[in-house]
Parts: sequence; structure tokens; C-alpha cells
Amino acid sequence: MWDHRKGLHPVIILCALVPCHAEELDEIIVSSTADEPSASAATYRSFDEETFDAPVPRQLTDFFRNNALGMVQEVSVAHSAVNLRGAGTLGAGQAWSDAAEIQILINGRSSGTANLGKISLHDIDAIEVIRGPSSVLHGSSALGGVINLKTKDATVFQGTELTSIFSSFNRFSEIVQHGGKQGKLDYYLELSATASGDYDTGRGSPGHQPNTDYKQRSANLTLGYEINDRDRLEFMFRHDGIYHAGHPGATYSLSDHDDRYGTSLELTYSGSTTDGRFHWKNQTWYNRDVDELHWSQDPLI
Repeated sequence: MWDHRKGLHPVIILCALVPCHAEELDEIIVSSTADEPSASAATYRSFDEETFDAPVPRQLTDFFRNNALGMVQEVSVAHSAVNLRGAGTLGAGQAWSDAAEIQILINGRSSGTANLGKISLHDIDAIEVIRGPSSVLHGSSALGGVINLKTKDATVFQGTELTSIFSSFNRFSEIVQHGGKQGKLDYYLELSATASGDYDTGRGSPGHQPNTDYKQRSANLTLGYEINDRDRLEFMFRHDGIYHAGHPGATYSLSDHDDRYGTSLELTYSGSTTDGRFHWKNQTWYNRDVDELHWSQDPLI
């Protein structure tokens, strides 16, 4: 800066004589899309498999309860909800994702349901939870938050693992996982089956509660193909659901039961340029979400 009355400003002269050192700041992510966690006001937490594996949750509802991430409401084992900062995944009878205020995603795309009771965690590698204004990047059905489930594939799981879980009320689970690679093709398979007997409080009232048993089934088949070191094609078939779940809620019955399950197909192509400056991802999916209510009277749904 030149001052015609006093010549060069002394501060400028001092800066010219003293060498300036650049200071490296922490990385700041600023995003206008839902692809990366935004740096705006939000609470972002990520959990890997080791974190939510102990104690082993039966389904996504148990994970939120164990980690005190929100208020969990369990109408039945097949119909569960969670509230984050005053917003909920579903109301009474509203289990479809478009009616929710919290978005449940699988690998960044819609899971097709807002019912946490349908979703098991046996094939999940990581869970991301976003609470705060950043969640609106995912649309009007994510005003309260976003729950993103990242499934396993052969890039994170290889080998064979058999898990057996036994617990109270004659509940047992059998889980088989297998992942491997043959040349450019990799594969991951997960199959699980869970059965639980009726709930029993022991001595006293109410004691044994009939028609509170259920069965849970899940399957995941993921096939990947490495076109080259930059491009990857991946296909996933996933099924998850609760079957013959008793209805011990406000309409408690000795015979009414629910079958609630979902099936999805997903095809993803991702790649980048040779210099790594540009990346792209194309994700196409199909969801089928089913609620079969075997009630003695027609439900008001």
C-alpha cells in the first residue's frame, strides 16, 4: 500500500523483511449434495461392525436402544420406530418411507421402509447417523435425521464365518457369511434365521404371554466385478423380514400376527478418470416393501 503523505507503510516494510510461514488447517468438508457428510450444523456419528456387535443386536431397533441414539418405540417386534430430535420414522400404521420424518438408507439409497423392526444387522458393515440441518439434503422425508446402513461385500469380508446365538425365551439365531474373490469377480453371501418363543416374565403377573413369538429371516448376495483399477460394477440382492410376529400391543390378540418384510435389488457402477480428478457413481435400485397383517378383523390401514 502506498501512502503519498508518509511513503510506504511501516507495517508493509516489516512484513517484507520477516518471512511468512503458511499454517496448515484441518480438513473442512463443504458439500451441497448428500454424497459426503456436510460441514454445516449437524451431529454425525459413524459405527463400525465391532462397535455394534457387542451386545449383539437383534435388529436396528436394538442398536439405537443400546447406544441411546434416540427414543425407541416398539409396538411389536415387527413394528418399531425411533425418534430423533422430535422427528419420527413412522406413526401408527405408517411404515412407508415417504411418510417418515427420518430417512433410512442402505448404501446411500432408500431402503424402502421406515420400520426399523424389519431390518437386521447381520450383513451390515457400518452405520452412519446424521442428526441436524444437514439431513435435509436427503429430501423432505429426512427432516429429523438420516440413518445410512453400509452393507458388506468381498472388499471388506473374506472367508467363512458361522455364528450361533442362544438367549432367553428360547431364542436362537444361525448366521452364515462367506466372501471370496476369483480373478476380477468377488462375491459375498449372508444367510440368517432367527426364532424366538413367547415372552415370559417369570413368576407373578402377567407371567406367560402367548402369541409373542416370531421368526426372522435375512439374505444378502453381493457380486462385484473389477473392470480395472478404477472402475467397479456391483450387484446386490437383499431380503430382510419378520414373520409370524405376535401382536401384543393395544390390540393384543391370541391369534393375530404380522408378516413384514422387504426385498431390494441394487446395481452400482463407480469409476474415475486416470488422474483421479473426476469420480462418478451410478446407482439403480428396486424396492418391494410388504406388510401382511393376519388379523381377525380388517385393520384400519
